[in-house]
Order: sequence, then structure tokens, then C-alpha cells
Amino acid sequence: MLATRPPAGAKQFEIGQPDSASPRFRTLHAVHERFAPSLATALSAFLRSDFQVSFEDLSIQTSGGFQAALPNPTCLMVFRLHPREERMYLHMNCATVFGLLELLLGGKCGAEPAASRNLTEIEWSLLEEIVRVMVRPLGEAWQTFATVEFEVESLVSEPGLVAQNDPTQPPNQPLIRLAFHLQCGEHSGVLEIAAPQSFFDSSAGDAPEQKAVGETPEPDARQKLALLAEAGVSLEVRLDGPFLPVADLMNLTPGQVIKLDHPLDQPLRGVVNGALSMEGAVVSSGKKRAFQIVTLP
Repeated sequence: MLATRPPAGAKQFEIGQPDSASPRFRTLHAVHERFAPSLATALSAFLRSDFQVSFEDLSIQTSGGFQAALPNPTCLMVFRLHPREERMYLHMNCATVFGLLELLLGGKCGAEPAASRNLTEIEWSLLEEIVRVMVRPLGEAWQTFATVEFEVESLVSEPGLVAQNDPTQPPNQPLIRLAFHLQCGEHSGVLEIAAPQSFFDSSAGDAPEQKAVGETPEPDARQKLALLAEAGVSLEVRLDGPFLPVADLMNLTPGQVIKLDHPLDQPLRGVVNGALSMEGAVVSSGKKRAFQIVTLP
């Protein structure tokens, strides 16, 4: 059943713009400010493009008012917040969606928006793959309030077709509407997420609300790896050599042989950025020398 009343001490937001001085507003704002760069990282890694995401707006709307304000046609997805009964809306206009699909298929999205039209079944399937990547960091951010899984219930091009007779989602139900701006090169788009206010009023949100707004959790390990995936590192293959007196070093001449303290049967060390090392051997690869890895750290 839906939680129809907030816990003691929590004041319901009124429809419209909530009080920005409210502790609950500050908590919601801080959580989604942190979600925005996580979303940018997830999209950048998945679509192999540089995305920037900014948190634009937080407002309170009724379910019916939110749907009525959407363009037609558009791209609206309805999720159940499993194991709870609440439903969440995720909305992107056609121009935003077609730009994302173009990137997914290996193209480039330009500054000119695509014409609005209903999505085909294939396009909906491709969009679901992108949205799965988008809601993963959202689930991590919403652990502040409750642990949920996002189950797709419906995909709608015409908002008026969303069922209005669901007792768990009445037209006058208050929704927290969160708006984000997506930027990739010259292409920009809008993402809207709307979830019932009762979800954020749940008792799971009481304790985290007391945390300092400025506290920023460490990014997930996957997000760190995604940021570093394209970074370059240096690789050196080293032979352990002797220590030479400076006098001997100064007296070296071309053609002179320096005997190394490295047995023939001992593997060489591959050093990455001067720290991480692996063991292996030097081999030939075509007309070049190569390093064959035998063991990893």
C-alpha cells in the first residue's frame, strides 16, 4: 500500500515550488545534484560521447498535471518502484531521444532537433537499453530514501493514453518533478523524472536527512573506472642492473659491455606508470619487440 501520510515531523510540500529553505528540499536538491554527474558519467561511458548533465529544477505537480503538460508525441516511460507500489515517470522529448539513439547507433547528433514522431518498436527497445544505464545511478542516489528496483510497466508516445484508473496513481497524487539538462556537443536535451512525494516521505528518508548537505559520497568503483577507461599510461620493461660508481659511469665508452645482475631465467618486469608491475618476457612480434605477460599482480 502507498504511504498516504508522511512520518511525524515531515511537512508535506504544497503544489508548485517548494520552500527552498526546508531541510527536506535541501536533502532532495543535494541528492539529485550528486546524481547529475553520475548520470553524465554513465551516459558518456555507454554512448562513448562526452555528456554534461546539470540539475535544473525541483517542483511539485499532480500526476494529472504532469501528464497534461507533456508534448504530444513524446517519450514517456512508467516504472514501478519495486518492491513498493509507487510508480515513477521518466520523460524525454522526441528530440532528446532521437539524439541519444543516433549516438547509440554510432552516429553523431547535430544541433538541429529531429522532427517529433511516435517511436517504432525497435526504437523503444533501443531506448530501454539507454534508460537502464540512466536509472542505475538513480537507484544508487535514491538509497538515501529506499532501496528500489525499476520495473518498466509501460512505454507511451501519447501521454493521454496513460491509464488514469490506477488506485495507486490517482490524478491528484503529488509528484516530485526533477528536471535535468543534458548536453553532448551541440546537442542538448531535457530529462524529467517524476516520483510520488510519498516515496520521499517514507521513513527510510528520515535518518539520511540529518546528514550534512555538503557531504559527498565516494563515487562507485564502476564510475571511477569509466572515467579512467580512456586515460593513457606508460609501460616500461626493466632489467635489474648493477649499481655503478659514478667514476665508472663517467669512464664509459661506446662498445663497452655492462654486465647486468639479472639471471637469464628470471622474468622481466613490466612497470606501469612507475608503480604497478607485471612479469613476462621480451618476444618478437613482426618487426617489433613485444612484452609477453606471464603473471599479473
